[in-house]
Amino acid sequence: MPAMTPTEKQEYQACIETVRRGMQSFLEAGEALARIRSKQLYREQFPTFEAFAETTFALSGRRLHQIIESFELVRTLKSVSPNTPTPTVEGVVRPLAGLKPADQVASYLEAVAEAGGGVPTPGQVRKAAASRRPRKSKKAPKPIRFRVPGAIVIVTPNKAYAGAEAALYAALDQLRKSEAA
Repeated sequence: MPAMTPTEKQEYQACIETVRRGMQSFLEAGEALARIRSKQLYREQFPTFEAFAETTFALSGRRLHQIIESFELVRTLKSVSPNTPTPTVEGVVRPLAGLKPADQVASYLEAVAEAGGGVPTPGQVRKAAASRRPRKSKKAPKPIRFRVPGAIVIVTPNKAYAGAEAALYAALDQLRKSEAA
């Protein structure tokens, strides 16, 4: 890594001070952390952003990434809808993470409407975002293997699965019918 210029060192120190002050204002903190991360202003003292986060702020790199992501979410919201009330707490916009940008904006605006035009609570945002998250499909249980003398019987559950015992009885019935024919 190339050494930092005096200007970068000053910017680095200014960003650290902003983050320390800005833990009260996540937007300032998020912007400063984003600049530190994108320009790798930590590079003279730390090998990674995560090491910088843990040593400098006693926070995990994941936590600092959340703060940056929340800042970026608010920036997106403000660019699309400048008159939207700005949250002062990072937890308000965290439920929007993982949604498509259009869904983030729609969810936040829905939560603002529910809050009567003011800054919504994290619960209101969570509720609005939940309606736009894709439903998780239920996974079918794994196949069940039974070793019996001379064979291995595998029961592969499907949507109508009622249990291994019911499946085995149904299989025996079909076997008996096919042998009788």
